[in-house]
Amino acid sequence: MTKIEKLMYSLATVIIRYHDSLASKKLITARDIAETRPKSRQYATELIRRSGFIQNLENIIKNCTIGYEARRPFLEYLLNEIVLIHSYLNKTTSFTPEELDKYTLQIFTLLVDIKGCLNTPKGSIYVVTKHQSDLGPQELISLPGCINDAYVGNYFCNSGIFLKKEVLKTLEITHKDSDDKIWELAKDICLEHQDTILVSEMKITNSILEQDNREQKQIVESLTQQLAELQANSSQLASLLREKEDSITYLTGLMEQQAQQLLEQQKQLSEQARLLDEPVQMPRPIINGFACTSSFFGLDRAPRLMGTTNTVPPESSDLGI
Repeated sequence: MTKIEKLMYSLATVIIRYHDSLASKKLITARDIAETRPKSRQYATELIRRSGFIQNLENIIKNCTIGYEARRPFLEYLLNEIVLIHSYLNKTTSFTPEELDKYTLQIFTLLVDIKGCLNTPKGSIYVVTKHQSDLGPQELISLPGCINDAYVGNYFCNSGIFLKKEVLKTLEITHKDSDDKIWELAKDICLEHQDTILVSEMKITNSILEQDNREQKQIVESLTQQLAELQANSSQLASLLREKEDSITYLTGLMEQQAQQLLEQQKQLSEQARLLDEPVQMPRPIINGFACTSSFFGLDRAPRLMGTTNTVPPESSDLGI
């Protein structure tokens, strides 16, 4: 249990013990004072941990101040500070430096005001700071002191006895301690609370990181499996690719050969077409080693038609006679 929790439960215990010191119907059944204190603290702790504790404490204050209204402001002041501390204990995020300073000053002021009441006679008043809470705005209120100014009885009145035993003794301070010591205690109380929240935040952060780590580990395992499958498929694809590359190389070479053959065939066809386009020349006959023309054989003379009467005899001169 942190010191700030102890302080809150101690303030509630003061209300419970003050009630049982006056009311005929007590909240705690105990054989003696030694048993009353732990039972009262347990009752106060359980009461605050339940929902509706504010209303329950308000009813307790109302019941024990009937006919004795002078102490109602004191008990309501304690309830207000309980509500304030309870709101801080519900905080789930750590304090900023400014918030921590404000928080520390409020706790310091509360403890100093309690010390002030314990150093003030019952017939006098002491002004305390009632901090802003869910019950109301911040204000200064005047409370009667806790020193019994009667000639008989204890040094403190009941409220003073309960404050000394339940609050100061629990926090290991006295009403004679200096403000400097109380300031150090207030800082210690608030820093402990801050550290508790920081640890909680770290646990939450670690839990989130662990969850992220588990998820990332699952992703890595899945990706590793996919990579292995891809590598296996890649090996198969590489083999198939090599086969395709070999086929392409072979077909490329074959196409080049066919292209060369086609080129040669085109040349041959072109040569044949050229030869076909040239005129045909009869070969000259060879007689005694001489090539004879067509006039040698009279092939260049016109043919005579059979039965033609209109012939002109050759001149004798033409015959060489």
